[in-house]
Amino acid sequence: MQTKHTVSRRAFLKVGAGMLGAAGLAACAAPRPAPAPSGSESAAPQAPTAGKTKLRLMTWSGGEELELHKKAFAAFTDKNDIDLEVTAVPFAEYYTKLQTEAAGGAAADLINIGEAYTVRWAASKVVLDMNPLIQSDPTFDKEDFWPNVLENFSWQGGMYVLPKDYVTWALFYNKTLFDEAGLSYPDETWDWSPEGANKYLEAAQQLTKREGGRVTQYGTMVAPYWGYWVPRIKDVGGRYLDESRTKCLLNEPQNVQVFQWMADLINKEKVAPTAEAEGAGFGFNSGKVAMMPQGSYMAPGLLEAQFDWAVAPHPQGPKGRNSIMYSSGYGIYAQTKAQEAAWKLAVHMTREGSEILAVTGFSIPSRQSIANKPGLYLNEKTIPHNVQVFMDASKYMSLHEITPTWTQEEQIINAEVSLMVNGEKTAQEALDAIVPQIDALLAKSS
Repeated sequence: MQTKHTVSRRAFLKVGAGMLGAAGLAACAAPRPAPAPSGSESAAPQAPTAGKTKLRLMTWSGGEELELHKKAFAAFTDKNDIDLEVTAVPFAEYYTKLQTEAAGGAAADLINIGEAYTVRWAASKVVLDMNPLIQSDPTFDKEDFWPNVLENFSWQGGMYVLPKDYVTWALFYNKTLFDEAGLSYPDETWDWSPEGANKYLEAAQQLTKREGGRVTQYGTMVAPYWGYWVPRIKDVGGRYLDESRTKCLLNEPQNVQVFQWMADLINKEKVAPTAEAEGAGFGFNSGKVAMMPQGSYMAPGLLEAQFDWAVAPHPQGPKGRNSIMYSSGYGIYAQTKAQEAAWKLAVHMTREGSEILAVTGFSIPSRQSIANKPGLYLNEKTIPHNVQVFMDASKYMSLHEITPTWTQEEQIINAEVSLMVNGEKTAQEALDAIVPQIDALLAKSS
């Protein structure tokens, strides 16, 4: 069963976007999911107009995030003779719903797909190879995309998802708490290590406050999911899978150290809140936690925070500095009867649509020309918080070793890592339990 610590990135997206201008949701900036839709939601389209193309899009977006995307979609439908129906499915049920619809030959024309899930849907031929569409579109400039973003949606030479945007991870920090403690802000000189003294741990210890044996302020949050642990094991020279992607390497010594370090921040050093403490109000947005390693999608929800905050690069590890890349876009259903309309909307979401999302600080456009537009992602609201760090992280971001069985792999990892951060297992025990299960999945899919 998933604990409060095992939260998907999409749940965070709902939190971040869900707090845009919503003071009542301020406490939700802590790493836990916002309330998900109770089932599939369809944004009721206007009555079909004769001659208009009908198009259905499926997404995991919900709440304010969905409303933000609807604005981007409306900018398209207002200029095209297309009736668009948007089906929103909670992320926990999203890919199961997609599988069911695809098996029945009735999937949405345009399908929201994340980078880590592209291979599965490409390999099963649920979505089209977009290369023919790209080659036949004279307005499409492939070189305008950030290369590493585009490559993560390719498989065996084909291009299966058109990415609209991406996010990277860095270190959010509460400037107010640093000022009160008389500490210098995090910068590029900061380091971290799973063993020995380092600036990150030292700061977390100094920023943790206790009264009468009870913690009243924490130095940092812990992010025990793949968006965080993948770059951390790369920081120490580790890998998730071997070169052939047929064997899991998570229980190798350097990787075990990383995971144990994460758990120790909570259970040994006690500088990071437990799941229960987070639920009791110790989220970053509460102003009672000094640092939070997280993705750029958290920025919009913090713009109305009642304290001063900024972003710094995540501290560098013994073998370098790394960041994860999250991205999503749209794949075209292989059996769609509205291929041209679906392609046009997918392209729109890399242009005007991504501008609408970027101006809130929600994500970085996948096209370089749009990402670098003055006043767009970097604007008067986001610049003071140094969100430039997220764009700079593009230089050292990467994706981990994705396979067709990643969805199942992630569930296995989350279950064991949850036990680890809750103090029920050591990192060695948790990772030793994970590896044979992952190896078995990889063997079946090879």
